[in-house]
Amino acid sequence: MKSPATAQNPKDHIDLAIQQLKKGAFIQNSEVTDEVYVKLYGFGEDAVAPLLQELQKIDLTRLEHKNVLSLISGMSTILHDLDETASCTFITKALEQKCHPAIRQALEIVARFSLDDYRATTLGTIRIFEDKTIDLKQQASHKVEGWLQNLPAEDQGRISRIYILPERESYDYTTYYRPRFNIITLRWDSYAKPDNRILQVIFGRGLDFLREVGFYQEAGHCHYGHTEFDKDEKKEARIYGARIMRTLYPKLTSVLRILNKILPEKA
Repeated sequence: MKSPATAQNPKDHIDLAIQQLKKGAFIQNSEVTDEVYVKLYGFGEDAVAPLLQELQKIDLTRLEHKNVLSLISGMSTILHDLDETASCTFITKALEQKCHPAIRQALEIVARFSLDDYRATTLGTIRIFEDKTIDLKQQASHKVEGWLQNLPAEDQGRISRIYILPERESYDYTTYYRPRFNIITLRWDSYAKPDNRILQVIFGRGLDFLREVGFYQEAGHCHYGHTEFDKDEKKEARIYGARIMRTLYPKLTSVLRILNKILPEKA
């Protein structure tokens, strides 16, 4: 159901948001652009046509201003999130014509993401995207759904999306929270398993335990609405995660204290 504001006159609100996005892109204010992105995403399919119209106004053959690239990337990314088919159609047509190399590269990057590469599930209002290259036997999405249900209902409602991605050289994190978007990303690494069946079970449970610890810490960032990820915010998120883990695993308090000291500082 649409909010009263969007129900009254959605086009005016969408047009205003797009103007704010353009301003944010040109002054290179990521806080403004992120907030507008979330706002436009909330308009859903109503924002698709206006975004397409704005993109079609841009001369893609020239880079008149360096910040035009940020604007194109931002608007095409929002469009891609809202309507992947409409986005791919626009990008395909754009790439078939003469296109500035930097703009071409930016559009190609947006087009690389496809929902076809993910197993998508929904828990309440939270969408979970699991990369299809992750072994189904890992039951990654199922485990994440279980961890989500350990969070207070109010905190569950703060999370919009969760991405579960395989290990890649370009990823320098195990978990990651994107501020303002309320998106959590989990890296689901695969390791060589021990030959012994009992050791396999112990090893697997140990890995899941570490993943669960990391997940609750990212949920902590979301709970507090962190944006800076400084030392104090990281500590606050760790305390939040440790509090949940102590409730779930009261006999492992000493283990949790050790993990809280040795786990990477990266959010």
